[in-house]
Amino acid sequence: MSQPGRDPNPYTPPSAELGGGRVEDDGSRRIGWKIFAFALLGLSVASLFLYEPGWLQSADVLDLALSCVSLAGVFGYAFRRAFGARGFWAVWLPFQIVWDALFNFLLTPAGLAGSVPGEDPMGTLETVFVYLFVYTLICVPLYIALYRYAHRSSGLWASR
Repeated sequence: MSQPGRDPNPYTPPSAELGGGRVEDDGSRRIGWKIFAFALLGLSVASLFLYEPGWLQSADVLDLALSCVSLAGVFGYAFRRAFGARGFWAVWLPFQIVWDALFNFLLTPAGLAGSVPGEDPMGTLETVFVYLFVYTLICVPLYIALYRYAHRSSGLWASR
């Protein structure tokens, strides 16, 4: 005997009304993103102590300033806080990707466009592979967080 309001077919998938849109807050606490944000902050602070006084160039200072902006975006995504405007972050991500490529592969002495004088070419090749590996471990999650912050957190921006 079927109950009123129930589909008699037991193989029909369940349905639910979601209010006409995507569910923004999935209930996750984004612990992984918070760990990544604090790890990135720690790496940024530690990198300040790696520079010798003669090494620091104007491009390094600019990179540090731009990295702080991206770090703010990662923290905003991890902690669900709106910093600035959504449109800013939508434009910031492609800018950050282009800047990272220019800075890390063209403007630095160990980048792909040059080598450290007096260094063995095989050592340079190994350095490039290690550099690319570390770059991928840090920058890809950074870009994902900034993309999600700008394009997948509309509930966050709608509340402003």
